[in-house]
Amino acid sequence: MKAIYLTKDEIKSIAVLPIGSLEQHGPHLPMGTDTIKSLYIAELVERNYSGGIMILPPIYYGVSIEHSGFPYLGVNYDVFISYVKQVLLSARESGVKCVIVINGHGGNVPALDIVAREINFSLRNFRVINYYLKSTMESDLHAGTEETSTIHVIDQSLIRVNEIPQRSYEIPKGIFSYIGVREASPDGIIVQGKILIDSQLARKAIAQWVKDVEELVEECDRFSKSS
Repeated sequence: MKAIYLTKDEIKSIAVLPIGSLEQHGPHLPMGTDTIKSLYIAELVERNYSGGIMILPPIYYGVSIEHSGFPYLGVNYDVFISYVKQVLLSARESGVKCVIVINGHGGNVPALDIVAREINFSLRNFRVINYYLKSTMESDLHAGTEETSTIHVIDQSLIRVNEIPQRSYEIPKGIFSYIGVREASPDGIIVQGKILIDSQLARKAIAQWVKDVEELVEECDRFSKSS
């Protein structure tokens, strides 16, 4: 159940917080791709879990400084860390025992690690578990085959199919470390080779992400019952 539809007496002890970004994903994918993915996985997990979990409203604004020069709406690391931490702490104050953060954007990973460590090592009766929807393809980093295929499975109307570039790409050394996306690719795409729509690949990735998060829900359930 989504938290926005619950009353004050229906708060669950286990929550899922989808987080993503609002940033360019090439000429063919929506800017909210990362959040669309994380919310979709959260909804699948909630649907499959009989114990009752709640889905917190997604956080769309992430840390996307690697996309400078391209359209993106986001915040810096200090603001992001503070904001997410306050959301999680208010969940604790509301009776939540454990939160699984499903993150769809790689740029958020370092900040979310800090948030989880600060909370988990200072509060013993509340737990935060991060899960990153990492690409199952090492050569597919941003707006490539896997993300395009995943969005196609979620809602194919969101893809501008005619805008998918037909060229072949190379992944430059240093991307996301000291080379930004604009410098690496004029299309805003980071992938090795061409972009394909492979529904079988996407469904396999989605199934793996769901399985992983379901295991974390079970971990949360054990923790919430023991704390």
